[in-house]
Amino acid sequence: MFPSGDSNWRQTEDGWRLLPGVYIGNDATPTFDLESVRRSKSSKTEINRNVCIVIPGASRPHDGTSQERCDAIALPRQPHLPGVKGIGMERRIFCGLSSAIEQLDINNVLMETSGTRYCCEMFIILLKENIQKVSGTTLRAIFGVLEMLVSDALNNETNIKMMERLLATASEALATKSLVGSKSLLKRHRDVVNNLTTKLQNFQYSQREDDHMPQLLDLPKECLYNILRRISDPRDLANVGATCSYMHDLVEDPFIWQYMCLFHFTDKQLYQFICDEEYMGVNWLKTFQLCFKQKKRLRVNSYANELYFCNLCRAIYWKDIGHPCRNADQSPCSSPLLPKEFIAMLCL
Repeated sequence: MFPSGDSNWRQTEDGWRLLPGVYIGNDATPTFDLESVRRSKSSKTEINRNVCIVIPGASRPHDGTSQERCDAIALPRQPHLPGVKGIGMERRIFCGLSSAIEQLDINNVLMETSGTRYCCEMFIILLKENIQKVSGTTLRAIFGVLEMLVSDALNNETNIKMMERLLATASEALATKSLVGSKSLLKRHRDVVNNLTTKLQNFQYSQREDDHMPQLLDLPKECLYNILRRISDPRDLANVGATCSYMHDLVEDPFIWQYMCLFHFTDKQLYQFICDEEYMGVNWLKTFQLCFKQKKRLRVNSYANELYFCNLCRAIYWKDIGHPCRNADQSPCSSPLLPKEFIAMLCL
């Protein structure tokens, strides 16, 4: 930053600039000849073009026309939502949903693969449980994000199943009669959902070109096992098994479903259907089906990128992006927010 006592600097819309006629060098003191500037009939552009500013310690002179700022360091993008009030279950965000979407930069986070799944879960909860509480403006923002998200998935050929689930939820939500907003606006939302649903129904994955690069099935069987056993959602595992007969045989392996059972269920829940404590000769696929039928829910999967709550400055931020904490000198103290918990904090 330039010293505040130096009256030769002026702050403009484009940054700090030195008044014409000033020269700063290692052995020179700042000088400014106002009289010479008054006598000059040159335009401001020509005056600035002739100004050469030499800053002590700089590797090169700074041209006055570049209007460079000394503090023009590009800061990382760190969208966050400050001002959370209350503690525990009473924590509340006192701003509208559309404002929260803007401050958390959800539009750009959605374009990143790491944040897609979390945001989709969040919008599904909004459409299922809170659609009647949001205003017409907020509803327009939600469907604007939804349209952008599905279009990006179609272009990149990713998360197609997730988009189908999201659009099915949106279609059911729009069938509700007590929605806020004009009839023409709601009709426009329905047309958007119907159009995107038709595109998804007609979608076909493009054939990969023969680029002589290794493919998934070229990996050794042991590598494929290690990849499959890290899939925590049984629906994803079933989709992988439906791709070809070779992957189907791998997905049927009992060790894959053993990992799935141990991830989602406790020992107490498993022992009801397992007679041998040493896990010998157990039909793990059947065990998973029985446990799921009894429990009716699975363990919440971890997200590649999710919202966190900072207990120091009481701000909500993205885990992979971080935030400018006001108490950065203290040890970090943050906790993850599930999509349902984040929605509960909004004053809808």
